[in-house]
Amino acid sequence: MLAPAALLAFILSLAVAAAIVEAVRRRRLWRQYRRLARATHMHFSSRDRLRLTNRIAAEFPVPGAAHVVVRDLFYSSDSTGHRYVFTAEYTAGTLRARRRIRCAAAFRECRPDSVAKPHRVVLARMDRPLFQQVRELVEQRGEDRTS
Repeated sequence: MLAPAALLAFILSLAVAAAIVEAVRRRRLWRQYRRLARATHMHFSSRDRLRLTNRIAAEFPVPGAAHVVVRDLFYSSDSTGHRYVFTAEYTAGTLRARRRIRCAAAFRECRPDSVAKPHRVVLARMDRPLFQQVRELVEQRGEDRTS
């Protein structure tokens, strides 16, 4: 039997190790995202610096989605407007069956002087790993599905 202090030290060291593993994993993912952004002439931010969460929450295509959060944001601008690809995290389900879901999504905002119609949020196919979902949406520049 372990002494209480030894047990506490063991549990704390497990928590620290898990935090380090998660930090290393996120850092690797961000490195991949930065390379992808550079290759596709987009900008990347690990946080929602453009405050998209408030703009897309009401338009989110999943009925009943709650606590929508935007992370890992790719963005670019052209003559017609602004294009965003991001990781969307949201809670889906009712009372006991609630679960947190993470998937890639895309959104295009028209410039104020544009006559184009507003675009909706489009989710990537969720049967693929997250990085592949993001890459597919980022590379859809020409045949943008967000219209």
